[in-house]
Amino acid sequence: GQAVRYYKVSHKILRRYKTIASFEKISTDSAKIIQRLTTILNSLLHDPNQNPLTKMENAGLLLELHEPPEKLWKALFSSISAKLSLFLKEPIPPPTPLPKHEQHKKTAENQPGSGGGGGGGD
Repeated sequence: GQAVRYYKVSHKILRRYKTIASFEKISTDSAKIIQRLTTILNSLLHDPNQNPLTKMENAGLLLELHEPPEKLWKALFSSISAKLSLFLKEPIPPPTPLPKHEQHKKTAENQPGSGGGGGGGD
């Protein structure tokens, strides 16, 4: 994230002084580095093994680097869709029974008149 922020700030300055040879070289080098970073972030965005939160962060960085939002959302949703499809194909495990002390507590909470709601009468 820091590299993208620094690039965005420095890019404006480098563009302003692009007529100076040393600035032009720095600008060219930084553009190549950012292009490689963009390629890496895009490949991580399409990697089915990446954490969804990491994918969202990478998509945010790519947006800052002016990647088309439609492309990013399509990549995110196709990845999430593939994960969901795999998840839905897996057998659903049976619910884990509550420990006995929790079962008793739940049963008492669901009984009419329980719950200590102020008791009635004078």
